Amino acid sequence: MRKPLGGLVSILLILAVTTISWKSGKITNHNNFKSGFSARALLEKYISNIYESAHLQESGLAYNVFDKAVTGFMNLKASNKFHKQVQYSPLSTSANPATKNACGL
Repeated sequence: MRKPLGGLVSILLILAVTTISWKSGKITNHNNFKSGFSARALLEKYISNIYESAHLQESGLAYNVFDKAVTGFMNLKASNKFHKQVQYSPLSTSANPATKNACGL
């Protein structure tokens, strides 16, 4: 009877010591991320990172063209004019969507 009680007391003691002595990590100030950066500057950095990581300059795509394309895409997406599913024209006579061209006709 004495042995199980000793084991229970030692487990509770270990849990108490670890709980009391536990220190949380240092909390860093996340506000310095926002200081000095405008929304446009952050967007430019985001677009630049994509352009460089995808090696689009080597493929011949100019940065200003890619910048305008990404900005236009984000504007369409923000205004809910960009649909995730392709919508086919009701004037199309083909019943098989695989035979339609890229314009949906």
